[in-house]
Amino acid sequence: MLSRLLSSLAFALLPVTAAGAAMPELVMLAPANHAMPVAQFRNGALSGGILWDLGQLIAGRLGRSVRFVTIPSRRVGLALAHGDADGVCLVQPSWIDGSFQWSADFIPTGGVVLARADAPPVARLTDLRGKKVGTVAGYRYRYLEPVLGNQFLRDDAPSVEHTLRKLSAGRTQYALMELSTAAWHVKNDPGLRLDLTYESSHARCAFSRASKVPFADIKRVTDAMLSDGSIDKIMARYR
Repeated sequence: MLSRLLSSLAFALLPVTAAGAAMPELVMLAPANHAMPVAQFRNGALSGGILWDLGQLIAGRLGRSVRFVTIPSRRVGLALAHGDADGVCLVQPSWIDGSFQWSADFIPTGGVVLARADAPPVARLTDLRGKKVGTVAGYRYRYLEPVLGNQFLRDDAPSVEHTLRKLSAGRTQYALMELSTAAWHVKNDPGLRLDLTYESSHARCAFSRASKVPFADIKRVTDAMLSDGSIDKIMARYR
């Protein structure tokens, strides 16, 4: 179904060059579970955030236009494997199933415990045993599951945005979140605090082996973005 949808939209959305020929496209996935600063959605379409900036920059350096396809996070691996899109950014190999071509490590990230300001502090992961914790449906919390076991009480929401709403409303006292997202919301909401970083890593971009865009070109472009400071400039906009 996704393949047919992309095909039906392709010709309507392709931009046209001054010479009248359609520009080649780079199709990037935008997982719908994200929130700012990673992604901003308007009427279901990606309209801003780190994913938007990365996709625009990669496509521009490849001499292509970019089209973002919003998709449930659980379908990202399948869509890439089928060649329904060229790539997705801000992911790790352990987050999606399938064999893909990977960029170098792009952006420092990590898993953090975000807490309400009135909640008891969390100093270690074991402090969360038996406590209801805001999580995103379908997401794997590989660092917490072995530590908390059957005392890991997930309170799943369909997206990070929904998880934050439940936290703000007091339906949960804690939520598990990606570092840049948590830092963004702590900065803008005095009712929240960042208690514990339990995982430190780097996010990358994954590209489909069925993509018609040569991976050698993608790697050249993404490596250059790292070395010339373009990635740092993107991240600086959201600090």
